Amino acid sequence: MTNDIAQLVPIILPAGLFFITLIIILVLRAMDRRTYREVFNRLNKEKEIASNKEKELAEKALEYTDKINAEAIKVNRLIADLDSKLDELQGYNDDFVSLQNLIETYRGVLDELSEATDDVEGRIEDVSAERERLTAINDTVKGFYADIDEAEQGFRKQSAMLQEMRSK
Repeated sequence: MTNDIAQLVPIILPAGLFFITLIIILVLRAMDRRTYREVFNRLNKEKEIASNKEKELAEKALEYTDKINAEAIKVNRLIADLDSKLDELQGYNDDFVSLQNLIETYRGVLDELSEATDDVEGRIEDVSAERERLTAINDTVKGFYADIDEAEQGFRKQSAMLQEMRSK
């Protein structure tokens, strides 16, 4: 019997391996089908989500387009208003040029006045310095007068003393 089994092993072993391989292949195919279905279902869900998102984006785009159009109308109105204001301002341009010329004339007069003021201030400083010098001279002269008065009183006292000495 061992011989019989030994003779059968070369026949049964490849057949057994064949069946095991066949079972593995069938199991793998079944798993593949299941995975394929899962992937297919997932892709369908993602397509559906993408389609919904696309619809939402289209709606949002339409909504924003309406808002942008409304804002464009407002901007065009503002531009028209600005153009009319600009035309009005350009009408005032001549007045501003005249005013600018007048300001330049005033600036020249003010510059001349500033120079004259600087000259007067310089003269005032000179007069103040001269006044201080004259005040100092006056003080010196007053001091001389005081010294002269003192000397005169001293002479009078001495003269009076001399006369008293002579009278004695």
